[in-house]
Amino acid sequence: MSTKAWRVMGLFLGAAILAIPTTFAQTADRTPGDPIPGATVKVGRKPPGSGKIVAQGTTDDQGRCTFKDLAPGTYFLRFELNGHKYEVAANDAGERITVAAPPKAEGETSTRMAVRPIVYTKDLGEVIVTVEVVGSALTSNLNLSKSNVDRGAGVSTDSR
Repeated sequence: MSTKAWRVMGLFLGAAILAIPTTFAQTADRTPGDPIPGATVKVGRKPPGSGKIVAQGTTDDQGRCTFKDLAPGTYFLRFELNGHKYEVAANDAGERITVAAPPKAEGETSTRMAVRPIVYTKDLGEVIVTVEVVGSALTSNLNLSKSNVDRGAGVSTDSR
C-alpha cells in the first residue's frame, strides 16, 4: 500500500474514532420517557375506507401536540420516527381512539364538554404514544421507550 493510501486510511480511522464520543454523548443522557420534540403528527378520521387527514401539528419540547375542535368520531395518529412510519388507531388494549359527542342534559341546547379525560396508551417499541381526549380536544404525547434508549438510537423527526 502506498504512503498516500495509508495517510487517507489513517485520517478516516481518526475521524471515526473522534466521532464515537460525540455520538455516545448525544444518546448517553437519554432515558426512557424522554419527550420527542419536533415530530410532525397528523390526525385523521377513521371511517371505514377513508383515513382522511384532518389536522397536522408538531410536538413541543414536552413531546405534546394538541388538536382542538374535533368532530365526534374515531381517529388515528400518523407520524414518522427513525425512518419508520407509524399509524396509531387504538391503545394497547385494542380500544379505538374516539372523540365522543358530549352528552346533553334534557332540555339543554348548548354542547357540554366532557371534563374527565380518556387516556389511550400504545407502546410501539421505540416510542410510547399517549393520547388524551377531553371533550373535542385530542392531545398526543410522544416519548422514548426503553428499547429506543437501549439501542442508543437518535430520534429523527424528518417529516417528509
